[in-house]
Amino acid sequence: MERFIDSPNARVYVAEVDGKIAGYRMAERAGTQLMLHGLFVDARYRGMGIGRELFTKPLADVLPGDTVLLTVLRGNAHARRLYESEGFVVTRESPRTFYGAEQDEMMLKK
Repeated sequence: MERFIDSPNARVYVAEVDGKIAGYRMAERAGTQLMLHGLFVDARYRGMGIGRELFTKPLADVLPGDTVLLTVLRGNAHARRLYESEGFVVTRESPRTFYGAEQDEMMLKK
């Protein structure tokens, strides 16, 4: 996360509830490409719209002609529904090791 905090091309978005961190999202720009990274919402705050807010906040910085990319694990149906509801479509699927477990990763694009 330090790389995102220190980079002029990246942002970290933080959601707070009653002064406590409820979640975060990271985004990184490379030319006309915006890559969304690391959306997390603490389980105590799920179902309050925080995930959608953190997901859509970086999209406000999208310029005409930009491509927005993100990855999601195939088994994360909740996140996939959110992303697809915002117009993202799967462009690639591939196996990946995620914290030691083999998972299918999906690249989505808008």
